[in-house]
Amino acid sequence: MMRNERSPRLVLVVVIASVVLAASRAPADTDADKRTCANERLDVETRLAACARLLAAEEITQVDRAWTLIQRGNLYRRRKEHDKALADFAEAERLEPDNPETYRGRAYVRFRKEQYPEADADLTRALELEPRHFGAMAGRGVIRYFQGKPALAIQNIQQAAKYHPYLKELEMFGLPYPAR
Repeated sequence: MMRNERSPRLVLVVVIASVVLAASRAPADTDADKRTCANERLDVETRLAACARLLAAEEITQVDRAWTLIQRGNLYRRRKEHDKALADFAEAERLEPDNPETYRGRAYVRFRKEQYPEADADLTRALELEPRHFGAMAGRGVIRYFQGKPALAIQNIQQAAKYHPYLKELEMFGLPYPAR
């Protein structure tokens, strides 16, 4: 009989202890996950896991969510999972339509899928948002080369080299590095 009287108390103590423990747990380590998600020295799987934890975190801001989607989209691109990459870039665009990296990343995937006009349009949008984005300039050069426009391609690569004089695309096109 004594046991039955204590049972409700014991349940109450267990419930209170559970609530206190749950409340005292540290929130997700979003700063560490941000660093891991973006760390190009780490393997893709480790980075994807960090990106997934960030996207699952309730306290992440809309801007951070878009940034994480861009990171994850780039990782999917590296794994040649183009449909997943395009889905992440589309969601990032919805969340933060003025981020040029969304368009640059999506353009790379579209280029790989040989969707040259769409890739060119994405890079044009990236350059509207950030006129000195040398990666978008160089990307347009490569796309235009594949579209059979070599003169325009060289012009784009040379324009990008004004901002980044050691672009690998200069070597790809047999162009000299700018004099310093």
